[in-house]
Amino acid sequence: MWINKPFFKYACTIILIIFIIFLLGMIDYILLPIQKIIAAMFFPIIVAGLLYYILRPVVNFSTKFILKTVSIFPF
Repeated sequence: MWINKPFFKYACTIILIIFIIFLLGMIDYILLPIQKIIAAMFFPIIVAGLLYYILRPVVNFSTKFILKTVSIFPF
């Protein structure tokens, strides 16, 4: 029976989650603080991730000559 298929269960779950988020969006005092917290954390996390991937080869190269804990800290 098609109701017991995993795709149907996942699709219904996703639709219900989207519907619940939409209904919570109608109430400003519930979703607005969550939205502000996510907006405040988004930019620093993206910058930290970019810096990690940019500076990882530099740290790996410098560990051949000095300790890793020393090579991580900028002087």
